[in-house]
Amino acid sequence: MQFCIMSNKTNNMIVSAIESTFGGIYKASKILDVDYTTLHRWKHNKTSPNTETIERIAKEHPMIKELMILNTMRKDR
Repeated sequence: MQFCIMSNKTNNMIVSAIESTFGGIYKASKILDVDYTTLHRWKHNKTSPNTETIERIAKEHPMIKELMILNTMRKDR
């Protein structure tokens, strides 16, 4: 398992993409098979997702990957 340090900005971008796709972190936790408390910690910048989890989510849900890219482009402006 790989771990990397993500900035709060990156955490917010990931959670924003997840919430936009699934309508909230509770519903997303069920669909993504990620514990609700884990998503809650990501959302409130208590912890960062590990690379393996993000890669799995992006592979299984390409729309989230697209939203993460779009969010990155918007925040860079």
